[in-house]
Amino acid sequence: MSFFEDLHSMNLVGKQYQAGEAILTSGESTDIGVGLVLKGRVRNVPNFDGVKSAQEFYEKGMFFGLAGLISKSRLMTFQADIDGTYVLFLTEDVFQKSLLSDEKFLAQVLQSSLQKLEAIPSSDLVYPDRPVDFNELFGEGSENQFKAIRERNLAISNYIYKLRNRTAYANESIFQDDNLDDSDIYMLIEGTVLQYVRDSENPNQEHQVIALQPGALFGFLRKAGNKGHYLSARAGSEGAKLIHLDSDLLMKVTKLDVKLAWSIFLNFVLTVAVIEKTMLKR
Repeated sequence: MSFFEDLHSMNLVGKQYQAGEAILTSGESTDIGVGLVLKGRVRNVPNFDGVKSAQEFYEKGMFFGLAGLISKSRLMTFQADIDGTYVLFLTEDVFQKSLLSDEKFLAQVLQSSLQKLEAIPSSDLVYPDRPVDFNELFGEGSENQFKAIRERNLAISNYIYKLRNRTAYANESIFQDDNLDDSDIYMLIEGTVLQYVRDSENPNQEHQVIALQPGALFGFLRKAGNKGHYLSARAGSEGAKLIHLDSDLLMKVTKLDVKLAWSIFLNFVLTVAVIEKTMLKR
């Protein structure tokens, strides 16, 4: 059964909105789930503190409010952009069940999520005020939730040929932001990886963005022209063991294991949410 056929069989009820009417509001509970535009258009409205989505408009057939899958409170505000906009709401359980029932559609959602992530213009990014703290950004207990996602991600090692493995010694560079030949994705298997952004006014100074733990996927943010990485990455004080991926290989692996695919999808959602909260220009 296809994703949309599965939704239709549940007899879910949507809601119609007029232009300018609020659909989802920052700070409210995420119990209502994810929004799916069935008619019209939805617009992201920047929060009072300037936080905004990486995408402004959502057309028919597009999901919005996906950060509700990884946060108990709504991170963004969305409103109808056109009169008669009709939205269907899917709780996490319904969304996950329907998505995993249609492997082809799941692959499309993963592919579009990855493309959205990789297409964020580097000119729209700034370095965060301080290193990312998941509990601070998404509420107490978030780090444990994301640790569970990372642990499920590690199943990818069951499908990747061992020659894709790489070991980085303590404080060894994994990739630099000025190396335009490396635009690939990595998964951390053991150890830690620290990611940094170069200061735009003082190129010799770096600011730490995040400390990654095993199971984390990284290397999504690209420079202009999709060449090279926006952030630098190097192994922590105890070194790191990595799997070297690319977009095509990552998509192929997700077709082999739907539970792994769901975990990687949540990883994409989390990465976008972190970028929107800490690194997008206000």
